[in-house]
Amino acid sequence: MDILGIEFRADILLGWFDSAVSYIAIRWRPSLAIVFLALVLYWAFGWILRLVQRRFAAKTETTIDDELVRFIRKALRLTLLAWALWQLMGLWVPLLGEQTRDGEWVPYETQPREWVWGIWIALVFIPLSRFVRHLMQGFESKLLARSSTTGLDETALPMVNRFIRTAVIVIGVLIAMPHLGIEIAPLLAGAGVVGLALSLAAKDTLSNLMAGVLLIMDRPFQVGDRIELWSAPRETGTWGQGDSFLRGQS
Repeated sequence: MDILGIEFRADILLGWFDSAVSYIAIRWRPSLAIVFLALVLYWAFGWILRLVQRRFAAKTETTIDDELVRFIRKALRLTLLAWALWQLMGLWVPLLGEQTRDGEWVPYETQPREWVWGIWIALVFIPLSRFVRHLMQGFESKLLARSSTTGLDETALPMVNRFIRTAVIVIGVLIAMPHLGIEIAPLLAGAGVVGLALSLAAKDTLSNLMAGVLLIMDRPFQVGDRIELWSAPRETGTWGQGDSFLRGQS
């Protein structure tokens, strides 16, 4: 029988079947052992962390330790899953490579099993960013409770919080890229060129954006202060007070 140019005979099919059986026979027991060990470790670590959270973390006034236990639990789950997949792929997925002109077979520098750790790094940084957000929110509440005249108020701190959380995720993705076989040096160089082009094309917008950020961070005036514009256009408002703008003379 010939299908799509491939000849199928009984002896060929029997040879494929014997090869598949022999390939599976030496791998299914180690695979079951890996899965069993991962499940045991998953249950053991989960029990220990639940015990720690019930006896210690839940009795404290702050919620930071509770969030830390939740982050460790999620990180351990992802780690055990990644470890099991890494071991299984090492058993079942052969090394990939190519044959050179000299007839020498050279494996690729990045193998499929390394992709597991790249994905693991990217996923672990997601709960890490949530834990960092919780830390920043705790810092924000304590800072606002201590002083009501600080420059970092409820307007600036959420912006800083979102920026730090996004930065944590970006760092995780950049760390994971080499494990996925993606070189980050060309990407960073291209991002630098694109950023330079955008900064030149939208320099006025960026300058206004940076000025707004500096105003939020520095807070040179508060609600209720009278502000006078020295270089305002004619026939426009030159001063304002509070949250309402009053028209004056230039």
